Amino acid sequence: MDVQTFLASGLLEAYVLNQCSAEERVTVETMLQQHPQLREEMNRIELALEQFAQANAVPPPTGLRDKILEDIAQHSVPKSGTENRMWRNLGLGAAILTALVLGIFWQASERGARLLQIENQRLQQEMQDCQTRQKQLMAMEEPLNLLRDPGTKVINIAGKDKQTAVYYNNSRQSVTLDLSRMPKAESGKYLQFWAIVEGEAAPKSMGMVATDGDWQKFAYVENAIGFAVSEEPTPDGSAVPTTVVMAPI
Repeated sequence: MDVQTFLASGLLEAYVLNQCSAEERVTVETMLQQHPQLREEMNRIELALEQFAQANAVPPPTGLRDKILEDIAQHSVPKSGTENRMWRNLGLGAAILTALVLGIFWQASERGARLLQIENQRLQQEMQDCQTRQKQLMAMEEPLNLLRDPGTKVINIAGKDKQTAVYYNNSRQSVTLDLSRMPKAESGKYLQFWAIVEGEAAPKSMGMVATDGDWQKFAYVENAIGFAVSEEPTPDGSAVPTTVVMAPI
């Protein structure tokens, strides 16, 4: 049994009030040995019960005292001071009984609420993880459909030590860059994507390359015969490539 489940069970309160069965006492004492922090909780329970008893001690009902004294007188004569101690103990006993009922329910409900809160947080985390996985699968669906399409052209581009691919499809009007094998830009530099269009002398800027993710979709450009990647000094890129780091192969 873990600590949270044990605390929520109310066994520790019952143990303090000597309300446990023999089997339950063994369970409590085993938990106290295995988890020293539970002794601090037990001390807090004992102190709370004592304070509650002192604050809520009440005299017994009117007439009960005379009846009990009458019964005692039939058997023996109380010694000096015994009578007062007896009434104090009766008031303390009534307070402890009230503490037993209220204390166990309060502790159990408080810890039960705490366990529910922990379980709720766990479920919320699982839901968030599930939503994240669903978004990842949805993000992968379009590239996978593109790869399955026989009309998709795979145009490879490479640099010094990296090679990746651009998936170009006229019928889908789609241009998708595989980011998983892209090089990293140097510190303070940014990568820009370019299309080499048939009949045009200068490459056409397709936009900046994302710094995370596995795939990036760009606006479609007609008659592209190749693609390239350059390294630029600003996050907005340049009108013409500054340093080409990947080119068609």
